[in-house]
Amino acid sequence: MDNIKNELYLQSLLHFVNKLCDKPVESSSGEEVNEFERYIQEASQLASGLLYDVDNYRCKTSLLQNIGKSDWKSNYFIPLKKLGLDKTCFPTTSTDNDREIFVLKDLVNDIGYIKSDDTLSFAETLLNILFRHTVNIAASEGAPDISLYDHIKTTAAIVNCLYEHLLSGEEGAPFIIIGGDMSGIQGYIYDIISKYAGKNLKGRSFYLRLLSDAVVRFIIQQLDLTRANIIYNSGGSFYLLAPNTKVVIEKLNKATETIEHNFFKEHGVKLFMAIDYVELTKETLLHQGNQTLGQTWHKIFERRDKKKQSRMATYLQSHYDDFFLPILRGGNVWRDATTGEESLIGEKPYQHPAIKGLGNMKEINGKQIVLGKLLRDTDVMVVSDRPLNFVQSEDFSPADMGIHYYFLTNKEIETYYDLLQELASHVELVTFNGRGLNCDFMFKRKGNRNICSLEFYGGNDWNGNTFEDMCDNNGFERLGVLRMDVDNLGSIFQQGIDNRKATLSRYAELSRTFDWFFSGYINYIQKETAKDKTVIIYSGGDDLFIVGDWKETINMAKRIRNDFRQFTCNNPAFSISGGIAIVSDKFPIMKAAIESADEEDNAKSHQCKGQSKNSISFMGMALNWDCEFRQVEMLKDTLVNMLYRNELNKSFISKVMSHWMNADFNENTHNIQNMKTYWMLTYDLGRMKERTKNEEVKSLISNCAWECCSNAGTLNGNQIKSDYHALELWAFASRWAELEYRTI
Repeated sequence: MDNIKNELYLQSLLHFVNKLCDKPVESSSGEEVNEFERYIQEASQLASGLLYDVDNYRCKTSLLQNIGKSDWKSNYFIPLKKLGLDKTCFPTTSTDNDREIFVLKDLVNDIGYIKSDDTLSFAETLLNILFRHTVNIAASEGAPDISLYDHIKTTAAIVNCLYEHLLSGEEGAPFIIIGGDMSGIQGYIYDIISKYAGKNLKGRSFYLRLLSDAVVRFIIQQLDLTRANIIYNSGGSFYLLAPNTKVVIEKLNKATETIEHNFFKEHGVKLFMAIDYVELTKETLLHQGNQTLGQTWHKIFERRDKKKQSRMATYLQSHYDDFFLPILRGGNVWRDATTGEESLIGEKPYQHPAIKGLGNMKEINGKQIVLGKLLRDTDVMVVSDRPLNFVQSEDFSPADMGIHYYFLTNKEIETYYDLLQELASHVELVTFNGRGLNCDFMFKRKGNRNICSLEFYGGNDWNGNTFEDMCDNNGFERLGVLRMDVDNLGSIFQQGIDNRKATLSRYAELSRTFDWFFSGYINYIQKETAKDKTVIIYSGGDDLFIVGDWKETINMAKRIRNDFRQFTCNNPAFSISGGIAIVSDKFPIMKAAIESADEEDNAKSHQCKGQSKNSISFMGMALNWDCEFRQVEMLKDTLVNMLYRNELNKSFISKVMSHWMNADFNENTHNIQNMKTYWMLTYDLGRMKERTKNEEVKSLISNCAWECCSNAGTLNGNQIKSDYHALELWAFASRWAELEYRTI
C-alpha cells in the first residue's frame, strides 16, 4: 500500500505540473496512473471549495489584505516571480507584473535535477521545487488570493487522507487535524547561568526548533504521512492533516505517549509538547453543514491548551517514582557549568573541543554550545531517520526521537555526497534560506536521489561578534535586547478568515506567509539595517529575539514594524508589539531577557486613545507605533541635533527630567499631582529662554513650557494623540536624546 500511496502523492503533484508545462513531466517510472485522477479532482475541490484548472499565468492577490474583513477585495497583488527573501516579493498595488520574471523553464530545469527512482524522494523534492516556483502564482481566477503552491500541497495531503480512509472501510469524517504546541520554551531558553549565556543562547534556541521538528517528523513517520500533510510547523507549534481511521488514531496515541516519555526523560517537566486532534468533515471544507472550519480551528486550540493543564498525566500514571522520589544527591557531585544542574549517578561530563575550558557540562547542554558554533558555518542541514556513521560531525538527535541532524559545510557535503545519495528518501538535504537569500536549494552537480528542501532560518548570517563587540562604539556602550511578536495571532487564526472563505489552503497560506516573514525575510532586514551590530537569537512563527547595539535594536524594531505593516497591506487587523531592555554589555543576558519580556508586556498592555497593543516599549515607557512613537522620535532627533550643534544647553535635558521626576503623576489618569511643577517648570524654562539667542531653540523651549502646562495635544508643535501628559513625552524624548548624544 505504501508504494501506491507514494505514487498517488507524486501523481497529485504532477497533475498540476503538467497543466503548467507545455511538455508533461512524468514520474521516474514513466507510468501514468489515470485511476488516481478522480481522487485528485475531489481533493482539489475540498482544498479550495471548487475545481481549479491551471492553464496560464495568473497574478496572485494578497490573502493578508482581507484578514478580519467580510467584504473581500483585491487591491494588493503579488509580483509574478519565483520565491526570494527580499522586498520584491511584497504585495503591491500595481498589477503590472513582468511575466518574464517568472521563467517556466527554471521550474522544469530544477525538476530535471531529480535523479531518484525512489517515488517518495522524487515527490518530496518536487513539492519543495513547486514551493520555490509557484508560491507567487494564483491557483485560479475564482480564488486569486490562494497560491498555486498551497493549493497543490493541500490537495496532495487530502488525496493521501481520502485514499487511506477509503481503504479502511470506515464511515464518518475522513480527516483529523492534529495540533501540537510546546510549552516552557521561554523558561528553557533563559534557564542558564549568565556567564555562558552569550555562548549558549544561539544553540539553545535552535535546539528547540530541532526538538519541535523532530516531533513532527516522528509523527509523520509513525502515521505514514508526507511533508504535504504539514499545514504549519514553526515557533514550537504545528498542525497536521491526517486520515481519520482507527489505525491512525491508535498510532497517534502511541506516538504521543512516546513523545511525552522522551520529553520527560530528556527535560523533566521543563518542556512539554501538548498534542491533540479534532475530526474534520468534507461538509466543513465545502462550507456545508453546521460546523465551520474556523470553529474546527478554535476547537483544536482549546483541546491543545487543555492538554497543557494536565501535562504529563499519562506518564505520571506509570512513572510515579520519577516524579515523587528524590533524585538530587547534594555534596560534592559535579554540576553543569551552564545551568547549575546536578549530575546523575554515573553521568560523566560531555567532552568536545568547542567547550574546552568552559567547565563540566551535561551532554545536552554541551551539545547546544557546539550547535551554536556549527550554525555559523553551516551550508546544509542533513536530516536522517538513522545515524550516519560515516559523517565525521556531531550527531544531534533531540529527545531520542530517531531523527538525526548533522550540520555540514559544502565541502563536507561534497565528501559524503555519494554515500548520502545511496540512502535516497531516508536522507533530506536542507538548505537554509537558499544560496545568498535567493531560495535556490537544488544540488545540480550530479542530480539528486535524496530529498532536497528549503527552510527559512532567522540569523544564520552571523559574523560571530560577541555582545561586547556589537556595542563597541567608543561612546555610550549599551546592549539592546529586543523581543517582538504579532498581536492577537490566536484570534487571527481562529476568527480572521471569514467563514465563507475559510479553506485549508488559506490557513496553510496564512501560516506560511508568517514563517516567510519572521524566519526568512528577517535576514534581509538585518542585512540592510544592522548586519554586524545585531544577532538574531531566535526568529520564527510570529515572534523574535534579537540582541545588539541598543540604537540598532531600536532601528531594527522600527524597520520590522514598518515592513510588517507594508507586508500585511496596511490591514489594521495586523499589528506587532515589542519591548527592548537597554543594559550594559556586561549585564547578565538572562536577566536582560527577563527585562525585555517585561517591556514587551508593557507594550502589549499599553492603551492610546482607545487603541491597545501596537506599541514599542523601552526605558519603561510604551509608545503606540502610529500615534506616539514617530512624534517622540522626531522630538528626540531635534534635541540630539541641537545638542550636537552646541545650540541647546544640556541643562535643558536635566531640567525637564527633574520636573518630570517631581511631578508625581497619577498612573491611571497621567495627571500631575504635584501642582508646584507647573510654575517651577515655567519659571526655569522662562529663564533659560531669556539666556538663549538662537530663535529655533527659543521656539523649542516655548513649545515645551506651553505644552507641559496646557497639555495642548501637540509635541514641539506637532499634533499627537496620546493619553500621556505632555511632560511625560518631553521627558522621555529628553532621556532618549541624552543616551544618543552620549554616543556621539
